[in-house]
Amino acid sequence: MSRVAHWTQNQSIDFYPTYILRQLHQAPWSEFAITHFQILSGSDRYANLIQWFSMIGSIIGVSLIAKQLGAFSRGQIFTAVLSIPFPLAILEATSTKNDYVVSFWLVCFIYFLMVMKKRISFPYLLGAGCSLGLAILSKGTAYIFAFPFLIWCCFGVFKKSRAQFLKYVLVIAIVVISMNFGHYLRNFNLYGNPLGPGQESPTMNGSHKYTNDAFSIATVTSNVIRNLALYAGTPYVFINEIIEDGAYSLHNLLGIDANDTRTTWSGTEFHIGKHSNDSGVNLVYIILIIVSITFWLCSTNKYEFKSKYLGRYVITLMIASLLFCFVLKWQPWHSRLHLPVLVLLSPVIGTILSKSSYKKVANVIVSIMILFLVQSVFFDSDRKVFGKGNTLWLHKNLTLQVIKGLRS
Repeated sequence: MSRVAHWTQNQSIDFYPTYILRQLHQAPWSEFAITHFQILSGSDRYANLIQWFSMIGSIIGVSLIAKQLGAFSRGQIFTAVLSIPFPLAILEATSTKNDYVVSFWLVCFIYFLMVMKKRISFPYLLGAGCSLGLAILSKGTAYIFAFPFLIWCCFGVFKKSRAQFLKYVLVIAIVVISMNFGHYLRNFNLYGNPLGPGQESPTMNGSHKYTNDAFSIATVTSNVIRNLALYAGTPYVFINEIIEDGAYSLHNLLGIDANDTRTTWSGTEFHIGKHSNDSGVNLVYIILIIVSITFWLCSTNKYEFKSKYLGRYVITLMIASLLFCFVLKWQPWHSRLHLPVLVLLSPVIGTILSKSSYKKVANVIVSIMILFLVQSVFFDSDRKVFGKGNTLWLHKNLTLQVIKGLRS
């Protein structure tokens, strides 16, 4: 939001003097949209609508992806419901961050790619290029998450026709570069690199660097363990200590320091703290993902999951997740950067549950996740409506401002 204020005041999106480098080099599309809303409304009351509408778009998009994976209407409904029943999604959707924005554009990109694998059409190709361009212009993690899916699609097209393959690559590349050219140019003029400095140190001494400085199976495994551990926190200190000790023991077996500065964000250490019930719900969602995929792999009735894309989709998404761990240093706040993966996993869960022979069990699971969603929104989140402590209704002036804004 700081650069929104600068752009508005300067009446320009050119770089400006600041020691907070991320205000300059990081992808700006979400803030571009917020700036328009803020100038038109004369306030920031609508600033969070970018994320909120991105959530709505993501829900619709993942239901369409589920259809491409072989799900019928029941599976699409399951997918839509399961794409939001974790606190991270709710909190992101009501914020001014850009994680849901990049999730939405990645969902659109992957949907267009999957449709094109069945029937090649220039409008879908153009849609894929625009979606990827906007995803990259929204957040840098789009490079990582989109790359495996782009390779999957291009490989399928290459097997059919090399001419079509060249057309795919050329059109998507032109569209993506065109949409990001302005930001690339500003970064290049200041840093000599279209992607920016790659670190957040004003002195460029290598500290606060985003990418890993060591690449091996051990370092990737370390990052996988620590990223998964972000969801393992409970309200009970002794349980958290057991989980944390287990994670450190695994690192000892790997022969690598859990706080290795080559793979850890500067100034941070791996630790599992005492979390609220929100993190517990996130943990439930991760467990549901693991159980669903395990059930699918162990299912004896493979005809229930006859879509050839389901397995390839899961593998591609897992590769994208591993690539994330391979490229980026671990950060304590990485869980919100995982949002695109969690959203893109919902079609997998929805499809598997809808095609399961245990219909009643699937219905119960989805119902429980809906209850978790309601609990998160009304009682447990940082913006809860009811309950003890800090609630919306305690802030009378803020509540009146929200109601006034809605009426206007």
